[in-house]
Amino acid sequence: MSKKNFIKAKNPVQILPYDSHDDLRAIVRMAAESKSARFLPIATTMGYAQYVEDGGWLYLIRTEKRIVGYMIFRRDEKSRQLHLDELVIRESHRRRGYGQKALLALEGRAKLWGSARICTSAVSERNVDAQRFLRDKGGFRCDPQRIVGTDELLLRFHRKIH
Repeated sequence: MSKKNFIKAKNPVQILPYDSHDDLRAIVRMAAESKSARFLPIATTMGYAQYVEDGGWLYLIRTEKRIVGYMIFRRDEKSRQLHLDELVIRESHRRRGYGQKALLALEGRAKLWGSARICTSAVSERNVDAQRFLRDKGGFRCDPQRIVGTDELLLRFHRKIH
């Protein structure tokens, strides 16, 4: 890995699409370790590969030594919105700015595609850390929505692209 490809910061990071089966296995392990991973039914190498094949994107968040996180997102062609379906940072690497750098990379991708807004998939009302991160670090606003047939309140976050 070339050092010139890393985003310059206190904790250098590289945010790129996955490029190997080994990358998929690494994120499957990370999803299994994460108590907040929302897409556990697809958290298999086949599930993530199918997500990408169906038009989604899977980006890895790497330091010079290891994969510290990943994000999966897709673009809605009709609304031109970018949907962040999952952003996972290893517990041991949280609060170091990796999530913010991932959101900056996502915003860059949104601008490149001409998207006017980034939205999240549903975030559980119990996932307070994700809510705080999206509001405080990502500048997202929230729309609560109750899922029919459940008691759970799910939150959808959104933010305009500047």
